[in-house]
Amino acid sequence: RARDVRDALLKWALAQQVELRYEHSVRSIQPHESGWMLEVEQHSTGEIRKVPAPQLVLALGGKSYASTGTTGDAYAWLQALGLQIITPVPALVPLTSQTPWVVDLAGIALEHAHARLVDGQGRLTAERARPVLFTHQGLSGPGAMDLSEPFARAESERRACEVELCVDLVPHLSQEALRERILEAAARTGAPQLARALELDLPRRVMDAALTQAGLATDVRANAVPKPQRHALSVALKGLRVPIDGTRGFDWAEVTAGGLALDEVEPGSCSVRRYPSLYVIGELLDLQGPIGGLNFQAAFATAEIAARACQGHLAARS
Repeated sequence: RARDVRDALLKWALAQQVELRYEHSVRSIQPHESGWMLEVEQHSTGEIRKVPAPQLVLALGGKSYASTGTTGDAYAWLQALGLQIITPVPALVPLTSQTPWVVDLAGIALEHAHARLVDGQGRLTAERARPVLFTHQGLSGPGAMDLSEPFARAESERRACEVELCVDLVPHLSQEALRERILEAAARTGAPQLARALELDLPRRVMDAALTQAGLATDVRANAVPKPQRHALSVALKGLRVPIDGTRGFDWAEVTAGGLALDEVEPGSCSVRRYPSLYVIGELLDLQGPIGGLNFQAAFATAEIAARACQGHLAARS
């Protein structure tokens, strides 16, 4: 559990005689002849004190889940130092859609979906072969959330209308194989409904959405599908177009994408090239990965790199 990790780190820190200052806020940081000078406000009194630091590690996190205190303060501090900040956007966040048929699919999970983002010219922007979950707000699940960063980036640049989400509902079948299956269904005796005759392992409501997108009635008979609609159905099944109008924002994002450009940082120490006694770690860096613990790994790994560098710097000074 997250609290177990927190408690273990806190216990270790206190054992090392780390001083914790609760109910204090850092208002600004400034380079100083002795290293750094921090302006720190005490909440109970409003008193602002100046606190010197020979070395400074910024581990404030991004802007995700502001209720935990991650308000993005450090981005402004870093920008004030003349450092390049890649615009922060929510990542690993559910996507939103107000389209009625999408909302009507709420609760349906596609375990073997293959989701992809395409631009206005139909070019592939990003793709993930992971589960997708329809919700009352739009799409969630790893497949959708892993694709949220490029969508949020396009949204922040007012290019969201140029990005479309397509979901391959039958990734194990090629488009040609689907067309052949549709033809085989049409040749069956008894004129069965196409949705049943295809024998695809899909929830009926999802199948109906694909039929509708192909311009077909949901109860269409297998032998009554014209050639253009056969092709349209195979296209819809291999790339169901899901209208997306936004993301659920930073309050629902697992991580923040963007932050301090990696070119500004020494990879072996996480120190800022122009300010060697300043270290930036974790989510403040323009460094993020897909769902699966990789962002925790990045946070812990950069923390250890910076800690070892700080320790070496202090040893050299003494």
